Amino acid sequence: MKKFTFALLFLFIFANSITAQNCQNPLNNTAFQNGFNQIAIQQTNQKKLDKATEFVNSNCLLAAQVKNIAQLFTEDSYRLAFCEAAYAHTFDQVNFYDVYDAFSAFSFAFRLNDYIHSVTPAVVTTTTTTTPTVIATQSSVPTYPNVAYPSSANYTGKKGCAGPVLNDASFKAVAQNVFIQPTDESKQLAIQNASAQNCLDFAQVMKLVSLLKSEDFRLQLLEYTFSRVYDQEHYQSGIVLFTNTQLQNSWTVYAANFLAPPPPPPVVCVVTTADFNSIMQSIRAKSFPADKLSLIDVLSKDRCFNVEQIKTIGKEFTFGSDKLEVFKKLYAKCPDQNNYYKLVDELTFSSEKDELNNFIKNGGK
Repeated sequence: MKKFTFALLFLFIFANSITAQNCQNPLNNTAFQNGFNQIAIQQTNQKKLDKATEFVNSNCLLAAQVKNIAQLFTEDSYRLAFCEAAYAHTFDQVNFYDVYDAFSAFSFAFRLNDYIHSVTPAVVTTTTTTTPTVIATQSSVPTYPNVAYPSSANYTGKKGCAGPVLNDASFKAVAQNVFIQPTDESKQLAIQNASAQNCLDFAQVMKLVSLLKSEDFRLQLLEYTFSRVYDQEHYQSGIVLFTNTQLQNSWTVYAANFLAPPPPPPVVCVVTTADFNSIMQSIRAKSFPADKLSLIDVLSKDRCFNVEQIKTIGKEFTFGSDKLEVFKKLYAKCPDQNNYYKLVDELTFSSEKDELNNFIKNGGK
């Protein structure tokens, strides 16, 4: 915001010198920051105004705190409405002229000045008439690191949002809103809101995140916004935001895992006790060994019997040759094959035992 030096400043000071203050104990920094954060997380100017008005009406603020809250709004009309409500609850009204810097247009600063003088007693003073002088400097605008930013034009890789990417004019407004926030914490909230409401490409996210001083905060914001970034496969460019090698590695590992997460652990196939009891009833209902073997052949396709369950199934067969066939059929999906040797003693003849032992040694072949 342009810096204002008003010749009418002396009127402001005199007016405040005879205006009774409406608060005596300004809010401490911790309590102010808590209230500030609650205002900052609101997603529209109107909701911010409602929350800010409620906050200021029940507290006594310093002029600098009023200015910080005013900078949360993206439009001067909302800033003006808030500042008018906050004036009566400002401890150091003599410093209220500092709040003028929160506005992006001179006209709104003058409107606030007119409002203040409308609610303070008129001051009669003799003074030499001079022409008011307004000294203005160029508006502060965000600047970004001079690095190579990736282009999302013609991007065809993995996307976190469908597009279109936020246009340049709208992005400048978003960036300006982030830039004017007074703390890294409030900048974080502004970036989170922008990411939730817009489709940003990775270059835009990099620029916004670069406005944070803390590299730890930068990492948190990159991770928070990444799921909605348009051109996610450009994530490698983000390492230039960090001077710390560990943070660079943390970022690339996070993004790579997000795009290609490690495979889930294998699902252990289990036949529950209830399922097994039902299966045993079906096996016992068969009158002939051949029918039982046919059923087991079907079950072996998608059931994973453990060794104890297989042993129980084997007892349903009288002949060792049938038991051996059952043991072979159910080997492939058995979850505890390391215990399969326990089934050898379920066989009677040494030839059958040797055959099963060799079968186990050869991995079921």
